[in-house]
Amino acid sequence: MWLVVPCKKLVQMGLLIYRKMFSLICENIMCEFNVILDGQKVFSDVIYVKVESNNVTVKNIIGEAREYKNVKITEVDVTTTRLVLETIKV
Repeated sequence: MWLVVPCKKLVQMGLLIYRKMFSLICENIMCEFNVILDGQKVFSDVIYVKVESNNVTVKNIIGEAREYKNVKITEVDVTTTRLVLETIKV
């Protein structure tokens, strides 16, 4: 499932959005997120996110992909372009 929402509308609604797969488009320009894992910036310019079980796969604007295992999305902030992940204690 794809979720396409104008960023301005998300900010107005104060929503935190995360779904299995999503893409956010900001009034005809793309939002590029910084991935923060356990307080550290680990990846930038992310435009695609896919969640499968406890794994999160992200892709940036040039197609580079990274997979983070045993994590959960705790926050998606369009205004600061942050996608925050936390490690799941196993």
